Amino acid sequence: MADALEGVLVTVIAQLQAGRPLRQAWLEAAREVPAPVLEPAKGAFVAALGAGLPLEEALGMWYARSGLRALRRCQAVAAAHRRTGGDATGPILAVIQGLREQRLAWADVAARTAEARLSARLLAGLPVVVTAYALALDPAFLRPLWDDPIGRWGLAYAVASWLTGIHLLRRLAGSLTGDGEGSP
Repeated sequence: MADALEGVLVTVIAQLQAGRPLRQAWLEAAREVPAPVLEPAKGAFVAALGAGLPLEEALGMWYARSGLRALRRCQAVAAAHRRTGGDATGPILAVIQGLREQRLAWADVAARTAEARLSARLLAGLPVVVTAYALALDPAFLRPLWDDPIGRWGLAYAVASWLTGIHLLRRLAGSLTGDGEGSP
């Protein structure tokens, strides 16, 4: 999602360099850049601007619907531009630079945690592999788990523990990676 927003911001800068005012630049950029991942929030932003809502409020709405923190920064840029005027290109470039640095940081996190994520997958699959190996070696080896009531309870406990472990490993691996925008 941040990549698509970066495309919109680059188009905003191009519109500003073409001489359009900030509000018009945002409106044209949001219309021009095809970014399905930003919909429906982007469509609501365009509609809000078309209805005459101030740029800062429309950006705030877009932020509230999408959760992209870069839009909050753009809202601050728009508010500062409204109060002081001047060239908004530099602050928008700073937002783009922040998005790029954030994307690089998340790529670094993904690379550094690849081994841990692979280990989690291997640990999750290990009970299935060991059970299949035991069944292939001697099916009678696991028969007490089915025939004896205590074996069935033990099997139910083992499966519940295994599924809980998979859930916890997924949560741990998910906390190590993310899209970067929604994570703290």
